[in-house]
Amino acid sequence: MKQSLIALAAALYLVFAPVKADADDTPVKASMELMAGQDSAILDIKLLGSLGSGFAVFNRNRITALYGGAENLGEVGASSFHVVNFRYALPWVKRPHSLEALAEVDVIAGKGIDPRFGVQYGVTLGDVSLSQIVSLGSAPDGLLITNVGYAPEVAQDVRVVGRLENVTSVSGDGHTSSTQRVRLGVALGQYELGVAGDLIEKGNEGNFGYNAGGFVSVKF
Repeated sequence: MKQSLIALAAALYLVFAPVKADADDTPVKASMELMAGQDSAILDIKLLGSLGSGFAVFNRNRITALYGGAENLGEVGASSFHVVNFRYALPWVKRPHSLEALAEVDVIAGKGIDPRFGVQYGVTLGDVSLSQIVSLGSAPDGLLITNVGYAPEVAQDVRVVGRLENVTSVSGDGHTSSTQRVRLGVALGQYELGVAGDLIEKGNEGNFGYNAGGFVSVKF
């Protein structure tokens, strides 16, 4: 429990502490999304900041609140997931492609700390973006995270937005869980809103669940 609190404090520090961005590196970027479905609401906060010389730090915090509260989650009506990773962009991979080595710590409320190592590939071609993360944890277990986005501009400062995130976890016992997060909407400057759906499959049997509704987000 003490270790989890320390890791969470470190994650919060990285969110709120100032991060210096070099002119030649990725600038500081942050986003916040609120998704509300029929079963739960999820707040998703992301921060990416340059540390210079190809190094960067990324922090993600997802907080989920179930409308049924304690009846659905035992003693608590909310759960949280926190990620802090340090990454290094391999200099011989040139734009529009990127390849980064990752050292990461995941903190899941009630489950403790999971250190991970992996790589992330990304590419942006016009209005289409793609990223793929592959990492290994201490369990041992594998995690694959795929993000695909399409955001064509239809008017000045107005874009149609489509995004898909797939998160799949596997272990020695096979498939652990998969989640697909779909977002379709419109972007007005730094703001986005639209419809949202999260699909969840658990275990080798593929037990299925979903949470459908809407989302609003802002980028800083």
